[in-house]
Amino acid sequence: MYLSKIKIENYRNCHKTTIDLDEGLNVIVGPNNSGKSNILNVIDFLNGNAHFSIDDINKNLLSKRFLEFKEVSPEIRIEYTIKHILDFSQPDSSLMRLRDFLVYNAEDGDLPTVQGETDKYYLEAKIILHYQLDSSAEQDYKTAMSAVDSAAKFIEVLRQFSVAYKAFFTDINSNLKNESVSGIFDIEYIKAVRHGDNIKPYTQQYIKRKITETGNSEELTTNINQQINQKLGGITTDVDIELDQDQDRIGITNGKNKFVSRFEFDSQFSQYFKYELKDIDNDYTLPVEYNGLGYNNLIELRNAIKQKESDDFNILLIEEPEAHLHPNMQYKLLKYINSLKVDGEGIKNQIIVTTHSPNVSASTKIENMIMVDYNRTNIVEEMDNVATTRMKEKFTLTTDDTFLNIARKEDEEDDVYTKYLKAVEDNLIHSKEHLEKFLDVTRSDLLFSNRAILVEGLAEKLLLPKFADMLGKDLTNEHIVTVEVGGVNFNNFIPIYAGTKKKVLCVSDCDFKYVLSDENGCLELNDLSQYDSLVEEKKSKFFHREFSTLSNIKLFTQSKYGSTFETELFLENYDILTTRKYLLSLALPKSLASFIDNISIDYWNTNIEIMNGNSRKKIKELLKVFYGAYSGENELAKKSLIEKLFFAVVFYSYAENKKGDLALAIATNDKIIIANDDNSGNTDAVRLFIPYYIKEGLEWLLQ
Repeated sequence: MYLSKIKIENYRNCHKTTIDLDEGLNVIVGPNNSGKSNILNVIDFLNGNAHFSIDDINKNLLSKRFLEFKEVSPEIRIEYTIKHILDFSQPDSSLMRLRDFLVYNAEDGDLPTVQGETDKYYLEAKIILHYQLDSSAEQDYKTAMSAVDSAAKFIEVLRQFSVAYKAFFTDINSNLKNESVSGIFDIEYIKAVRHGDNIKPYTQQYIKRKITETGNSEELTTNINQQINQKLGGITTDVDIELDQDQDRIGITNGKNKFVSRFEFDSQFSQYFKYELKDIDNDYTLPVEYNGLGYNNLIELRNAIKQKESDDFNILLIEEPEAHLHPNMQYKLLKYINSLKVDGEGIKNQIIVTTHSPNVSASTKIENMIMVDYNRTNIVEEMDNVATTRMKEKFTLTTDDTFLNIARKEDEEDDVYTKYLKAVEDNLIHSKEHLEKFLDVTRSDLLFSNRAILVEGLAEKLLLPKFADMLGKDLTNEHIVTVEVGGVNFNNFIPIYAGTKKKVLCVSDCDFKYVLSDENGCLELNDLSQYDSLVEEKKSKFFHREFSTLSNIKLFTQSKYGSTFETELFLENYDILTTRKYLLSLALPKSLASFIDNISIDYWNTNIEIMNGNSRKKIKELLKVFYGAYSGENELAKKSLIEKLFFAVVFYSYAENKKGDLALAIATNDKIIIANDDNSGNTDAVRLFIPYYIKEGLEWLLQ
């Protein structure tokens, strides 16, 4: 038996939220304040103690639609769905637990049977939790609200009716109040604020069971009582003497009886159980409260999982298991929890974890992840404003897929379309396998951000935050994460954001080839007039067809004759003499320092022989291609472009093997400012144009 689905309406930030849960482990990931803890609270209400206040009603909803609620009081409504397969061939108390809330076949009123089984039935139960205004107060409510003309005043008046608001459970069939919900699940909620220095009830119950299994508790109690009365017999003797002095006077002995005293130990041994911290090397012990919170937390979490009776009725809620734990310990904890559910064996707890730790998510399988996406504007659009998606669904192709563009093209042949769908399925399987392998701690940040930037390499990862800062934006404050995905693996990460409104900026190189081999194997300059069309072709093929209509994901690549980030950066800053020299000084060896002051392809061609030997060979090969094209070109604009490209390629040829160092030098240079006409006379600063495609991408992302 397990909690399979929850529908939440108007509880805190959840205006409309539906979350599907699995029978085993569920790890809920998402940004801070996205509603993860609210989901745990909602599940914990099933213990029968549902406590609300007016402030639990979604305030965004009340503010935007208060005019509607002047006539109809707002309420919180939570619907729980529980599923179970009942097997009459084995003892099972689930039917008795769920009987008041069962959903029957609409036609015959029976429980649906498991296909091919005679003694097995599907049980589905639905429980509704309401927090609403008592009907007796409705008229007074309408009267009080009649003069309300603002959202602030509405909430103020609503608070005056807090005592008339009541929380109660009903079944979905009769809608009658029913409080037997507290007997369905055994829920343990381990919150993030924990110290681990107290023995929990489940531990005491576990120890009590173990003591009972020994069969020695009665004998032990008798022995303890004998020892106590023997050691403390003098006290009972004194008390008896004092009693004898007064018993006759107050008439007790008239009944031929009298009181005598004795010590009797009748407590549960489990309440005296405790943990201590033992030093393995020196063999001494310390009280648990002297231990670090991290290890104490591990013991508490382990005990909550293992010391409860293993049955279908356990739900364990863990809020932020990463609290007080070193990253390596977070890994081990989740690995341990995962191991308990292998092949459906082990303990039967349904475990629901919330986290904002990339260390936890990196050690969690995609099958077990639920991603939360909070969009407050969906209150107006009547959509799930806190949208939850099981991550595995993003990598499973269905015919009515809501995440992907799998529509058939006009006039697309059957066999072509079938092959396309098979390709989509293969792509998703590959992407899932890739993420299972490479969604490490760094890349797991993608699951917790409001927006994301995907880049190819380290240079862009280091410099995108710097460029955003130059534009007056702080990516950290905006909860934007920059993740290096490496190579051309962008498509493997896109499914994470399919079906969400989270913007994803993809920054990739167009990889335009400046130099090609002709039919005779000789090197020649590529046709630069093809640059724009080749870039557009790259952009059109960058995303798989199934992702092509996702408006929240955009690619930005070079557009000013650059081939890579470094070449575009150089080209766009070529005309600022000081910046050009600064960039060349970061990349070129000291042996070429004198040539940096003479950026002329004619000068370099004329003086090639006085260059350092290692550089001479490299530059000579480039000059053979570029100077040949340069000298044969008559149009000045094209000659100028060829010259710029020559130096951009020289710059990149030296920067290629130290991209990280070059980017780090720029990122940490406090004198770099964004270039514009107003600061053209600032000789102390390094004036830098942000590559246009990056500037354009950041502006789109930050809108």
